[in-house]
Amino acid sequence: METFLPFYEGWEFDGVSVPDVLRAADTAYEYPMVDREPLDRWTHGRTTLIGDAAHAMYPIGSNGATQSIVDARSLAHAL
Repeated sequence: METFLPFYEGWEFDGVSVPDVLRAADTAYEYPMVDREPLDRWTHGRTTLIGDAAHAMYPIGSNGATQSIVDARSLAHAL
């Protein structure tokens, strides 16, 4: 937390202090898109996660949409 908290000092939105919210958190992740353990499986019953639902990625440049196409192709080949 001490690494990135100074960047948010003074940030306040509608009476909510961003540094106070960060200090009150149980945990804070510097890289929230990549510091999570992957799921044990992506398929539950008849539902399979694909695209950005299954892969941690930044929501820019149509990354999730492109990954969905790649995943759907791989899933179709597997079926």
